Amino acid sequence: MKHVILDTDIGGDPDDVFTLLFALGRKDIKIDLIITNDEHQHHRFLFAKKLLKLLEEDIPVVSGIDLGNDLVCVVCNLVKKRGEVKTDFVQEIKSVVEKNNKTYYVCVGAQSNLSEFLNKHPELSDKITVVIMGGSFSIIKFPEHNIRLDAKAAQKVLKHNVKKKYVPLNQTLNH
Repeated sequence: MKHVILDTDIGGDPDDVFTLLFALGRKDIKIDLIITNDEHQHHRFLFAKKLLKLLEEDIPVVSGIDLGNDLVCVVCNLVKKRGEVKTDFVQEIKSVVEKNNKTYYVCVGAQSNLSEFLNKHPELSDKITVVIMGGSFSIIKFPEHNIRLDAKAAQKVLKHNVKKKYVPLNQTLNH
C-alpha cells in the first residue's frame, strides 16, 4: 500500500478532480491527507471537503497557503464557509510522514506548502518521495502554470535533497 499526501489546487482546472478520483479508485494507494494549495479564502479546502463528502470518503483535508491568486478558482460560488477550517498543514504533513515508513507527496499545483514543510522539517525528507506535476521543456513560450504560481517555492524544492520526480507539461499534454 502506497501512502500518499495529495497537495492540490482543486477547484480550478478539472485535472485535480480527476487526479483525486483516479487515486481513490486504486487499491494500492491510500490517501492519508489532502492539502489545498494556491488557496483562495479557503474555497479550495471547502470544495475538497464537499467533494469527499459526496464520495463518502473520510480523508483529512487541510487548507494550505493562500497566494492571493483569484484567477483560477472556479468553485468560489459553489461552497459556503461552514465549520472549522484546518490550516496547520505543516503539522498535518509531519504527522503523516512520521507514522509511515515511506510517504509519496504528490503535488499537482503550487509547491508552496511542500517548500514550507521541507524548510521546517528537513530531517523527514528521507521518508518522502515527491512527485510534482509542473514545469515544461521548450513546448510553451510562457512559464508553466504550476511553477509560475510560486516560482520561489518551486526553486527551493528543486534545490532540496528530497527524492523527487517531475511530470512536466510535455507529458500531461501528450497522454
